[in-house]
Amino acid sequence: DLITANQNTVGVRIPNSETAKAILNHFGPMVVTSLNISSEPPILKFYDTLKFEHEVDYIVQGNDLLGVASTVYDPMNHKTLRQGEVIIE
Repeated sequence: DLITANQNTVGVRIPNSETAKAILNHFGPMVVTSLNISSEPPILKFYDTLKFEHEVDYIVQGNDLLGVASTVYDPMNHKTLRQGEVIIE
């Protein structure tokens, strides 16, 4: 319930950021949430993450995203919830 927010599903976020991929390759899969509030647009610029520096444990500086957030895939229902740079076939 903690991981799924009391839902019966889970989304899989698939980034195309070299920084995010390097962290995942080093540590393996992670259970995380978005930095932004779900009703707000995704945060694409590193500078915009700094307003959360007192609310999170770590902020890792990477390159700004090019206007496309990560792909979010629902493996339970076999559908893409948000299309990002990574294409699910």
